[in-house]
Amino acid sequence: MDHCKVIAITNQKGGVGKTTTTVNLGVGLAKTGHRVLLIDADPQGSLTISLGIKDPDSLNESLATVMTASIEDIELPPETGIIHNNEGIDLMPSNIELSGVETGLFNTMSREFVLRNYISTVKKNYDYILIDCMPSLGMMTINALVAADSVIIPSQPNFLSTKGLNLLLRSVSKVKRSMTHDKVETTGSHAAWKEVLAVYSVSLTTDGENPQEAASMTNEKKDLLTDIFWTMHTINYGTELRIETEYWESVDENGELITEENEVVYNYLLIRVDHKTASEMAEHYGFTDDQKERLNELLLPENQTMWNDVLYGLGGQGDLVAVALSQVGNVGGETYWRWYGFDERVDWCAIFVSWCANECGYLENCVIPSFAVCYAGEDWFKAREQWHDNTYTPNPGDIIFFDWDYPDEGGQDGIPNHVGIVEKVEDGIVYTIEGNSGDSCRQKSYPVGYYEIHGFGVLCP
Repeated sequence: MDHCKVIAITNQKGGVGKTTTTVNLGVGLAKTGHRVLLIDADPQGSLTISLGIKDPDSLNESLATVMTASIEDIELPPETGIIHNNEGIDLMPSNIELSGVETGLFNTMSREFVLRNYISTVKKNYDYILIDCMPSLGMMTINALVAADSVIIPSQPNFLSTKGLNLLLRSVSKVKRSMTHDKVETTGSHAAWKEVLAVYSVSLTTDGENPQEAASMTNEKKDLLTDIFWTMHTINYGTELRIETEYWESVDENGELITEENEVVYNYLLIRVDHKTASEMAEHYGFTDDQKERLNELLLPENQTMWNDVLYGLGGQGDLVAVALSQVGNVGGETYWRWYGFDERVDWCAIFVSWCANECGYLENCVIPSFAVCYAGEDWFKAREQWHDNTYTPNPGDIIFFDWDYPDEGGQDGIPNHVGIVEKVEDGIVYTIEGNSGDSCRQKSYPVGYYEIHGFGVLCP
C-alpha cells in the first residue's frame, strides 16, 4: 500500500501564484526528507521553466508523452520523462505538445482518468505529488482534480478572485462526487417489440421437447420471454465529466444587471442501448431453416394488422395516438431513422410521425404521407385541402406542425421545422406526442392558437 499524497494546485484565475506555490511547497517538502514529484499540467510550461528548463519545447519526453502512452495503452518505464532537479525534487515537465493531448482527450474513453492512470504507475516512488494546473477549467484541470487527494487553491484577497474561488470549489465538489451524476444521456434503442415477440413465438411453438402455444402466459413462458428480451439487448453505461458554459445574471453594487460567463462541470451518466435483429437472434439460437421461415413469415408486412392488435389492442387500421403513446421515452430515434433508410442519425420528428403511421397501416392506404422533412408533409396536406392554420382546434390524431421562433436564426420564417401528433385537446390546451423533442419521444402541451403552431394536417377534409 502506498502512502503518497497527490495535491492539485489550481485556480481558474491566472496570476494568483499557482506555480510559485507548487515550486516552494515542493522544495520545502523535499528539504524535510520527503520524496517529491512535481507535475507541470500546463502547456505553457511555466513550472518547467521555473525549474531551469530553458526550452521545454525541445524536450523529447514530457507529460504529453506519458499521457499519450496511457491513452494508447502502451507500457513505458515509470521513470520516462522525469527530470531530477538539484533542489532534491523530481519534475514531470510540460510543453506545447500537451495542448494537442488535451484536445485529443475529448474523443478518449474515460478521458478524465488518464492522468490518474499515469500517476498510479509512479506513486510508489514518492511521498508527495504536486500538480501545477493551467488557469482554466479545461480537460487537463479536470484530470488533475480527479487524480488528486486534495486541492490547494491560491487566491488573492479581492472580489473577482473570491468569486472564482467559489465557482472552483463547486467544480471540485462535482468532480469528486464520482459515484453520482448530474445529468443522464441515453443513446441507442430497444428492438421492435414485434421482433422480440416473433422470436419468442417461434422458440415456444417449435420447441422440440415441449412445444407450447403462445396465446397464453405462464411463469415458465414469462421466464422464456424475459431471457429472449435480455439476450436481444446490451446495455453499457459509464460516467463522463463535461465542461459546459453557463450564463449567470446578477446585480452589481450600482444596481446594474451584469451577465457572467462561467464554466461548470457536470457528471453525465451515459447509457447506451444496443439490440440484435430478429435474424441475428435466429442465428444466436441456432434456428433451423423451418424456424427461420416461420420467423420471416411472422414479420411480413401483410401481418402488420395482427401486430397492431397484439401490441396496441387495435384491429385493421390502428389508432395513431395509441401507437405514438407506446413510444414515449424512446431516446435517439434510431428505430425510426433506420426504418426510414438512414444509416446515421438525422432530425427525426417527421420520420417518427411516418413510422407511427406505417405501424397503423396509414401509409399503405395513403391516409398520411411518408415524409422526412416537415415542409414535405405540409405540402401533401395542403395539396389535398386537408390543412388548417393555427386558429383551428384539432382532433386526436391530427398532425401538428411548428415554426419555432429561434432569435439567433432570424425568428420564424413561415416554414415548419418540427412536427408531432395531437394526443387530445382539453380546456383550451393541445396535448401532443413529439419525436426528436430533446432527442427523445415526449408528451408536450400548448395553448390552442399558440403562435409557434404553424398549422395542422387533418386525416380527413
